[in-house]
Amino acid sequence: MQRKWEVLAEKLKAEKAYYLPRLTPRNLSARQYAGRAIIRESNENHGDRTISAYAALWRSHDPTWYELGTVWVSAELRGNGFCRNIMTELIALAPADIRLLMFTADVAIMRAAHGLGFFEVGNPSHPSNEPWAIRVGVSARLPGIDNPEGRRLFVR
Repeated sequence: MQRKWEVLAEKLKAEKAYYLPRLTPRNLSARQYAGRAIIRESNENHGDRTISAYAALWRSHDPTWYELGTVWVSAELRGNGFCRNIMTELIALAPADIRLLMFTADVAIMRAAHGLGFFEVGNPSHPSNEPWAIRVGVSARLPGIDNPEGRRLFVR
């Protein structure tokens, strides 16, 4: 396993804003090698490269839905449009017949999502989201009444 994936997993875990079961070097790199992730990395010819931006498409239980998730940009690059750029590139990787969903509490990601055609679904305790969320396999992560981080659900 390349060191860059271990470092990325550590950085994502430290942010405490991502779905923890996905944050292993193997899972993160598998998305890239499957053509379902966008990364920005340094270009050293020798030694370990550093990943400075990452976003991935994750399969759901329902084959008609993918989750656009794990959108991350390093602190030194934030505010420069990287978030929207990698999300745009990632959407282009999604098969044409696939619907997209995403969870986020990050205001910059919410802004980018709105600009890319995503819309917020319901309020935190919206009951009509539950049957769909169970089918897709994301019911445990639906924003609920006890949602201190302010996570919201968006679909496209």
